[in-house]
Amino acid sequence: MRYLSKYSGNQGNIRWGAEQRLEFIEFKLYWEGKLNRGDLRDFFGISNPQASSDISKYIEMAPLNVDYDKSAKFYFATPNFKPILITPDAEKYLLQSYWPSEINQRKDFNERGVVAIDILKLPDRRIESEVLRQIIKSIKYKKALQIKYQSMSRSESTLRWITPHALACDGFRWHVRSFCHNDIKFKDFLLGRIISILDEKYHELDVSLDKGWYKFIPIKIGPHPDLTEGQKEIIERDYGMKDHIAIIQVRAALYFYLIRILRLEEGDMERPPNSQQIVLLNRLEVREAIDSLNQDTQSRLIGHMK
Repeated sequence: MRYLSKYSGNQGNIRWGAEQRLEFIEFKLYWEGKLNRGDLRDFFGISNPQASSDISKYIEMAPLNVDYDKSAKFYFATPNFKPILITPDAEKYLLQSYWPSEINQRKDFNERGVVAIDILKLPDRRIESEVLRQIIKSIKYKKALQIKYQSMSRSESTLRWITPHALACDGFRWHVRSFCHNDIKFKDFLLGRIISILDEKYHELDVSLDKGWYKFIPIKIGPHPDLTEGQKEIIERDYGMKDHIAIIQVRAALYFYLIRILRLEEGDMERPPNSQQIVLLNRLEVREAIDSLNQDTQSRLIGHMK
C-alpha cells in the first residue's frame, strides 16, 4: 500500500489486511486518542496475539506516536503524535460516523462512533428508477430520448427530444445535462420532473460542444465588507480563505446552483452582513465568462447543425 513504502523495508511482506489494520490503529489513536487489543480483535475478528503483533508493528514504524499505560491497559497517542499512514479528514470522519455501514457498503473504522452525530435530513426528491436506467443507457450507447417533461415555467408538460451526456447534483437535486433538440442548446433537466420516456433513437452527439460542462470558472468569495475585523477573521478561517479570498472552481454549467446555494445572487453586498457573511468578489468576470461560453457554444452548435 502507498502509505507503507517509506516505512517498511519489505512492503511486499505486508498483506492488504495487515495494512488496513495498521491504518485502523493510527485512525483510532488520532481521532480517539487511545486503543487496545480488543478494538482490533472486535473490528477485524482477529486473535489477541495477532492484535498485539499489529500494535507492535505500528510502534516499530512510529515509536514517537504511542505510549502504553500498564494500569489502564491502553495504548495512548503521545502529545506529539503525527500520522504517517492516514491523511486526517474532518468532514470524512463526521460523515462516516453518521452514515450506517450498510449504506457505505463497507465497514468504516468509526462506524460505531464515539460521539452523538446527526445530519439534517432534507425531503427526498423522488427519481424513477426506470427513468434513470434509460438515461444511463442513452449516455452509454449514444441515444436521444423523447421525454415528457414538466417544467415550472410552463403550465403543462411538454414533449421534447434530448440527448443526455452527463449527470450532476446541485447538492439537493439531480439533473441530467443534455442537448435539447427543441431549443438547440445544452440544458439541465431535473430527473424528478421527467414524467416518462416515450421513444429513443441513435444520435451521435459531439459532447465537446458543451463548453459549459467542460469549462471550469473560478468563483471568488470573501467576507462581507461590513463585518467587523474579528468576524472577517472567523469567516476567512471557516471557509479556508487565503489573503481574504477563497476560490471555488466550478463547471460553468453548474455556476447558477452554487450561487443560489451560497446566496451570492445580485445584491449580496447590500444585505445585512451578519446574515449574508460572504460575498461574490468577481461577479463581472464570471458573468463575462458565462456569456462568452454561451455565445461560443451556440455558434458552434449552429455550425455543427448545418
